[in-house]
Parts: sequence; C-alpha cells; structure tokens
Amino acid sequence: MALEETFRELDLRLRQLKDEVSELRVNAEEYMPYRRESILVERLASTLSDLTESLREARRAGLEAQKALAACRQELAEVMDKRGTEVRTIVEDLGWKTSGNDPKGFAGELTRSFDLREVEGHVEASWNPRSYSVQSDLSGGVTGAQASLYARAKNALDQTLPLLDGLYSLSPDADPEDCEALREIVRSEMAELIEEFGAVGGPRVQRVNECFRVLLGRDPADSGPVAFNPDQIGGTLGRLRETYGIHFGGNAAINSIEDEQNTTNFLVICDYLTAMLQSWLGNRACFVRRGGS
Repeated sequence: MALEETFRELDLRLRQLKDEVSELRVNAEEYMPYRRESILVERLASTLSDLTESLREARRAGLEAQKALAACRQELAEVMDKRGTEVRTIVEDLGWKTSGNDPKGFAGELTRSFDLREVEGHVEASWNPRSYSVQSDLSGGVTGAQASLYARAKNALDQTLPLLDGLYSLSPDADPEDCEALREIVRSEMAELIEEFGAVGGPRVQRVNECFRVLLGRDPADSGPVAFNPDQIGGTLGRLRETYGIHFGGNAAINSIEDEQNTTNFLVICDYLTAMLQSWLGNRACFVRRGGS
C-alpha cells in the first residue's frame, strides 16, 4: 500500500511538471528569436515524457514484486504449518511433550523409540511400541503404574481447579482474606502432589504420603479406610470447608440454587482427591523400592 501511494505522488508531480513545460513551450513559440530557449524546452518535455514512461514501468514492476512477496509469504506459512503438524505427530507417537531447550532429551527419545538397521544398502527404521505412557514435562514421559497415577492426578487437577476458583463462602462471618489464602494453599498443595507423581524415577513414597496428610488430614501410612464423607475430611481441605461454612448435614446457609451448586462443587473436589488417595494406596507398593517408605 505504501509503494502504491508513492507511485501516485510521483505520477501527480510529473503531471504538474508536464503542465508547466507545456506552458513554457507556448511561451517559447511566441518568442521565436529565442530559439535556444525553445530547444531547451523541447528537450525538457521529452525528458519528462521518458520519466513518465519509466515511472509507469517501475509501478508495474513494484506491483508484480508485491504479488510475488505475498505468494512467498503464503507458501512459507503453508510449509511452516505442515512442518508443525509433522512435529506434533511425532510428539504424539512418542507420548512425550517436547521442550525447546532440551534437544538431547528429544534425540534420546527418538533413539529409544526407533530401531535402525541397514538393509540392502539403505537404512530402515522400525518403531518400538511403548507401554502405556502419558505426556508430561519429563524428557521421555512416564510409564507403567506411574503413568496411570499421573494421568488420573493430572485429570483431577484439571477438573478441580476451576471448581476451586469458583468456590465462595456461605458463612457471613468469614474473612475474605482468610478464604482467599486457604484457596491458594489448597491449590499449591494439589499442584505439588501432581508434580511429585510425575517425578523422574517415580514418586517418593514419604513425600506423597506427607502431601496427602497435609491436604486431606489422612496419612496413607496409617491403616484404616479412606474417609469419603466430605464432612469428615481434615487437613487443609477440611479447614477450607469450615472457613467457607460448607457442610452437608442440613446446612441452613444454603439459600439458593447457586449455594447448592457451590456446595456440590466442593463435594466434587473432595471426591476427586479421595479417589486419588485410594488410587495411591493401591499402587504405592510399586514405588517403595524407588523412593523408600
């Protein structure tokens, strides 16, 4: 667009100059004794005519260059989109989330996932199907029992965080700052637990047990059933329940459909976390040799 405007301005200026030269030509013809000046005017008119034609040619060339540049940009965008699709396909097949600053990890995962062998003068690659794995921020992902735990925990985190963000207090005496602080503490403890499930080499048993003890008030190292009743859950989540005035035994603070939904959302959060604890209890023995107990 800027190039087109420049050509228009030049064209306008040349037209003005041609008009001025035409006027000079008329004046020169009226004063024939000044033959030398008349010849100069004719030369100037010829030069302006040549400049006008050159401008038109440059304008056509500029427009063609703009079209060629636009075509190149479109082609480049298509190539980049295709290359991005190819990379995403490789990542999905590997079950691995790439990291821009970890080229060695990416190369190592390719080496583990494909066998290369020379056949009749050329190299053939065969894919090694992996056991069940999930994408993580780890170089190579996690597999086996850890993959199962991590997938469930990550899904629980994704489902519960929006519910946690939407919780509001049913108690008129609750301090807003206390409510917000407890919400952030629960969020942080949940994120720490999921991060431990995805730790390189497997989660540390003592660390996971401590996370559950702080969050739910239930140490997995202790015997006994898991408390699924949200009114009986302790730890930070239990403190949040008390501070927010949320309970399920005839709560007089529930006065609307929104309050009922708010209470239900807290119940769903509790269900996800207690199910995660139950899953940990069922798989904990797989990690005792790695992290100790």
